[in-house]
Amino acid sequence: YLERWGTVNLVKNHLLDSKITTAAFVEFLEKGFSQASLHQISEKAGVTTGALYTRYKNKNDLFCALVKDIYSSYINDSQKILTLISNAADSKDIDMFWRSFSLEKRVYLTLLSNHCKACQLLFCKSSGTTIEEKISSFLGEKADRTFSMLSALQIPIDYKTVDLMIHASFYFYQKLIENWDGTIYSMQVLDNIDTRERETRAFVKLNNFIPDSKCILITNSEEAVLDCEGIRVEVIPIWKWLLMNDL
Repeated sequence: YLERWGTVNLVKNHLLDSKITTAAFVEFLEKGFSQASLHQISEKAGVTTGALYTRYKNKNDLFCALVKDIYSSYINDSQKILTLISNAADSKDIDMFWRSFSLEKRVYLTLLSNHCKACQLLFCKSSGTTIEEKISSFLGEKADRTFSMLSALQIPIDYKTVDLMIHASFYFYQKLIENWDGTIYSMQVLDNIDTRERETRAFVKLNNFIPDSKCILITNSEEAVLDCEGIRVEVIPIWKWLLMNDL
């Protein structure tokens, strides 16, 4: 009898936990962490606030529980990016350094395509949480390692500029995630006219794997529409791209 009663309680607790996490996810996604209310979450879940506090220490604890898996994945991948930058600095390998940016793009887009709503919760609704502090710490460490890399190559740039670039890059992905409408973008940055053929060939190869992606080639000043073996490529100057995305 006691064993059966214990099983019933486990099922009830699981259902209750599910109601709470579902209600919390909706509340945080609609209002963000700072404006979300535990009282509203408990009402939506049909439980008392006491039931919340028996499971979570506070609002921050509840939010962190919701994004635990996707945050863990993000941090693991981010550590690989930091390692790649450090190795590039040690070996003065500029190609390895650029690969870190390609890896970063893949990390964000993979998370977004596989976990869109959780991704929005983590990167766009976490202001005021300990998660936000940890992401900020990662960006600071990335700026440190990037500055070391550029210093090793004797590239004249100050730390403040590097830090600004790192945070601007994160803000770009943050806005992309926040406003994502399901369109998959394939983007290349052209900083040398001699590499245009290489960049456009990359779009052709990508189309074999993601046939419906929107291809964009960002340039310093050129604007055009190209046809690359039947694939439409929009060539957009960087100033226009930033305005389009409200960056």
